[in-house]
Amino acid sequence: MDITDNPGNNSSISSSSSERLGNLFHGGTVMTESNSYTSDVPIYEMIPTVFPLIIKRKDIKLSLPAGSIFVNDRGLVSYTIPARYKDMDVICTASIARNSNILTVKQNEHIWFMSEELSPCRYMVSLLGGLKAYASELGLSSRELYYGTEVGEDTVEKPPLQLYVMKGYQNGTLGEYLRDRRLNYLRIEPFYFLQMAICLFSMLADAHTLNIGLVDISLDSLYVATDGGIYFSGYRSCLFLHESSVHSSTSTKDSSDCYYSWINPATIKCPEYEKLKTNYLKETDVFLASCILLKLVQKPESQAKDLFEIDAESEKVVLDEQELDYSTFEKVIPIIKRGLNYDYTERLSAKDMLYCFETMRSKALAAHT
Repeated sequence: MDITDNPGNNSSISSSSSERLGNLFHGGTVMTESNSYTSDVPIYEMIPTVFPLIIKRKDIKLSLPAGSIFVNDRGLVSYTIPARYKDMDVICTASIARNSNILTVKQNEHIWFMSEELSPCRYMVSLLGGLKAYASELGLSSRELYYGTEVGEDTVEKPPLQLYVMKGYQNGTLGEYLRDRRLNYLRIEPFYFLQMAICLFSMLADAHTLNIGLVDISLDSLYVATDGGIYFSGYRSCLFLHESSVHSSTSTKDSSDCYYSWINPATIKCPEYEKLKTNYLKETDVFLASCILLKLVQKPESQAKDLFEIDAESEKVVLDEQELDYSTFEKVIPIIKRGLNYDYTERLSAKDMLYCFETMRSKALAAHT
């Protein structure tokens, strides 16, 4: 098992991201030990762009064999294993395309690229470094990861996994957090709900400022911190909103346009799924984030998996109202509904949703002072 330098450490904040967010930073007074001076250079340009974290093998301790494998319906494999980096809990995760070595490499490049593009945004999981390991070193067989493809055949040399190292979160993913609470019939406390909602729409508002769609806004791509904040890790599916046809599933592994072939927003459950076949929309991000909030206001005793249905005939998103905790969240459910509007042009923007939840938190805090 060997360690590789973080492929993204040539620019921890990419120049394109800096340019798009450059208007948020301004030149100002810079202090030294002896004096101060005023600079016309924007502050962000003064900050070194290279801040690599070199991870050494001796400092990583994998929690074998505690890793988990998830395979989605498109043959994409996600492998996650907890670990310790010196005195810090971390998570090592890998993305694999079962049907192609080339796509696996391209996915890895895309993950690093998007993690850099989104680094100026709030509530993003930071990738700390990279680690390469063969399946056998992780206590796995190659067939567990590659079975059913030419890569899984015994005659084919098995490539090592590119593991990404990121900070560990004590509460795990949002899906794990909710399952643990529901096992004990515990609801999300209102202040924690507001914290999570603010985190969710802060990351969306910032990403949309950069013209990036997050796409994979799910219970498995969001991690929960001890303070109730949630952090996004689904870089594999992120894409620029001005790009179209980047998610074509017809690309082959030898085609130059297969770079995005693992992304298929048309499979997303939303009213505008037909439109997503050619263009992804930031309004779809708002819909998916609102679906997450719907899960947060579900009654703790509820076992329902689907909390809404899309009625194309009446052009409505119909909620299963009986499964929602109106006694606790009566004031916030109407706002969630604004993000679930059938007509995507009528939905509130991420910034508007953020404003609503920030205002509610401010009023709630003022009422307790």
